[in-house]
Amino acid sequence: VVFIAISVIMEKLSDSTFSYDHQVQFVDTDMAGIGHFSNFFGYMEAAEDGFLRHLGIDLVARWEGRELSFLRRSVQCDYLR
Repeated sequence: VVFIAISVIMEKLSDSTFSYDHQVQFVDTDMAGIGHFSNFFGYMEAAEDGFLRHLGIDLVARWEGRELSFLRRSVQCDYLR
């Protein structure tokens, strides 16, 4: 199943461009206007959701009568200065 999903994504990627815009709200920042690190994961997930929808891939799919979805096993982010 995973191989099929990856091959479908790669096929759709070859003819596709995607961009995601997010307006950072005041509540997302400190008084200096710097975004809080904990918000970046939400931005990344929203971009991922938009990207998959752009490719025409639902976040929940049906296969052989079962409901399948993408799950997050681990996530990491390195912040650079």
